[in-house]
Amino acid sequence: FRGQMIVAAIDGLLVGIALTFFGLPYGFLIGIFMALLGVIPYIGNILCLIPACIIAYLHSQGTHPWGLSPWAYVGVVIAIFVVVQQINSLVTAPKIVGDSVGLHPLTVIFSILFWTLVLGGFVGALLAVPLTAALKVLFRRFIWERRLRISQSSGH
Repeated sequence: FRGQMIVAAIDGLLVGIALTFFGLPYGFLIGIFMALLGVIPYIGNILCLIPACIIAYLHSQGTHPWGLSPWAYVGVVIAIFVVVQQINSLVTAPKIVGDSVGLHPLTVIFSILFWTLVLGGFVGALLAVPLTAALKVLFRRFIWERRLRISQSSGH
């Protein structure tokens, strides 16, 4: 849980900085909400993306920031969320969450893919890391350590 909180805070910070740099009003506030709601997989991001798109559309109606049309401005805001989410999914989350539960980052990525397929989208993604960590503990205790004790006692 602590690892997921750190990942959500990093996501919120990245989104807040990017939206503020891009000139979106309340961009940093949206980043703060992203940090708070980011612990809820997928839903937290969507709950922050929708108001960001509405604000972007309304803000760009008369001002045309960066010389963009309203829909292009909204598209860039969506792109910021997508890029940050990709960084989160492929770099930040596997490293931080994996370290906090003792799993390799690639194990975290593949466990999310596996459990999402087995249990279904949201539930699988939510339970992937805890289930994989639990399986690792069970395998270590009942299979790998037992084999090690057997091989040591037989003189190998």
